[in-house]
Amino acid sequence: MAARDTDGLNMLSVIILKDKEFCHIEIFDQNGNLLLEKGKKKIFSIKYSKIAFFENIIIGSIYFYVSLTRVISIFFYILLISLSFMVITSLYFKNVEKTKKLLELNEELSEANEELEQTIRELEQTQESLIISEKMAALGKLMLNIAHDINTPIGIIFTASTEIENILESNRTDKETLKQLSKIIIKNSQKIAEIISSLKKTAIHEVSDNFSKFNIKELVEDIVDTLSLNLKKNNIKTIIDVDDKNIFSNPGAIAQILMNLISNTVDHAFKDEKSEKIISISAEVNKKHLKLIVSDNGVGMDEKIQRKIFDPFFTTDKEKGTGLGLSIVHQLVVKLLKGHIEVKSDKGKGTTFIIIIPLKEENNG
Repeated sequence: MAARDTDGLNMLSVIILKDKEFCHIEIFDQNGNLLLEKGKKKIFSIKYSKIAFFENIIIGSIYFYVSLTRVISIFFYILLISLSFMVITSLYFKNVEKTKKLLELNEELSEANEELEQTIRELEQTQESLIISEKMAALGKLMLNIAHDINTPIGIIFTASTEIENILESNRTDKETLKQLSKIIIKNSQKIAEIISSLKKTAIHEVSDNFSKFNIKELVEDIVDTLSLNLKKNNIKTIIDVDDKNIFSNPGAIAQILMNLISNTVDHAFKDEKSEKIISISAEVNKKHLKLIVSDNGVGMDEKIQRKIFDPFFTTDKEKGTGLGLSIVHQLVVKLLKGHIEVKSDKGKGTTFIIIIPLKEENNG
């Protein structure tokens, strides 16, 4: 009987020790006698007991030894799970708060975007007004130059006419003098007619905002003729090398671009006295593009100025401009004509503007 009991206790101890939490077990009877001892006691272990009852009678007691390292590992495992849960909970609440802030930020961005769109619309309207104002200012400046240039031949005509009147009143028959005075009057009248003709052609191009078929060489020559007196006054020579071809584009925009580029060159490119001042204008036409090149041999620009020349109101000489001329050129090329413009310049070596404009099919308008 005792053997069978011992076998049963051995089986019980084997089952208990299979659990890795227990490293040692001791079983005692009700009198405190050691019946069985299994496993290995460890230096760092925790002991706890269990008393066995049968029908309210103590029949024995069992002592379990648990490895302290096992307890600690379980403790840290539970602690790690707790910390992970706390981190996850904290992250969840932070995520909820961030989501709320993101929603608020998104709402603020939507409002800011609406305000930005409104500002852009207002800027576009202002830009259109500035283009019109600058165009009118350029025409006004051109008219003043024309008035000044016309005034000289008119004065000569008036003087010659007065002299003819004096000869006729004195009953003199100085035919040679009358002939010379008549030639002077005819020559200066022709000069006025040429000025007015150039101005008329330029004005027609300037007020036209529609796409139409026109000869690019004639347009360039009309612009240069209109500005010729101002160019001569500043001792500037012009070289024109333009394809004699008809194109379908916006003549008013191209006329404005050329006038602004040439006027800008006259005002800013030749600050230093040079033996020869030259503005070159060339145009190449193919089936898809118009390539315009306006260059000079003036003072040139450094890289810092080149980066800013198309900015509105930027100018290197406030006494000679509003800083809108090249900005308007850029807008006309890029926005209206859907083209491209670039500038190449070196300090003391002149400046070149290269403009590429896509050409439209006449039938497509």
